[in-house]
Amino acid sequence: MFPVTREFIKARMALTGIKLLIKNNINMELLTTKEVMHLLKIKSPTTLIKLERENEIKVAKRIGHHKRYKPADIQRYIDKRN
Repeated sequence: MFPVTREFIKARMALTGIKLLIKNNINMELLTTKEVMHLLKIKSPTTLIKLERENEIKVAKRIGHHKRYKPADIQRYIDKRN
């Protein structure tokens, strides 16, 4: 088996969506703002900030001004929305 890299995870997310990450228990990988926006089909970062303020999505970690999100939290939001 080969090592799971960030590039591999991004490619798989693009093909199968976020459920693959959780199913394979790779939820330790944190998602960037752009990745979350892509998964939620959001075009504006302002919309993502609004979802954070409404406690719909939680920020898992802040690195300076950069935010990271847990795939499981994003999947919960997607399931709740549908």
